[in-house]
Amino acid sequence: MIELLIVAVLISLLLSASLPYFRNAALEGQKTKVRTNLDTLRKAVEAYAAAPRINGMTKFPDATDLGTQGNYVGPRTEGTGWQTTHLMVQTGANPLGTTGPIMAPTELLDPFCPPGTSLEYGYYVNTRGYYIIWSNGLNRVNINCTVSLAGVVNAPGSAIYVTNAQ
Repeated sequence: MIELLIVAVLISLLLSASLPYFRNAALEGQKTKVRTNLDTLRKAVEAYAAAPRINGMTKFPDATDLGTQGNYVGPRTEGTGWQTTHLMVQTGANPLGTTGPIMAPTELLDPFCPPGTSLEYGYYVNTRGYYIIWSNGLNRVNINCTVSLAGVVNAPGSAIYVTNAQ
């Protein structure tokens, strides 16, 4: 009986020592998913910008599809965020809108979104064409990132992002 008790104690010690490694592996998996999604979105944004609209001009997607630059971040209804309206659908003859081919196969959601919400990745582009696409990061709080007209990124330390700026 004592031998069984000793074996049970040893097994529980081994499990308690290895549990943090399993938690860390899950976190690393989420980080990898975020980096992969951000790379996919970066390629989709670049392809969108390269595709000529019906007026023959190209542009980076903006957040409102009204011809002004801006950012989108925050709770949203499924299918209405910047990824859907700019990268996934075709919308008729609006020369400022999504008139090119579909650039992303599906809307990608941030696994680090704040609890109780389903946020897509944040996006900001300025009038000079510098953009940043970001995840809310490990702190799981809704954040905003920007890029100055000189191409300087302003992002909290917890953000995971891709950009075409310096």
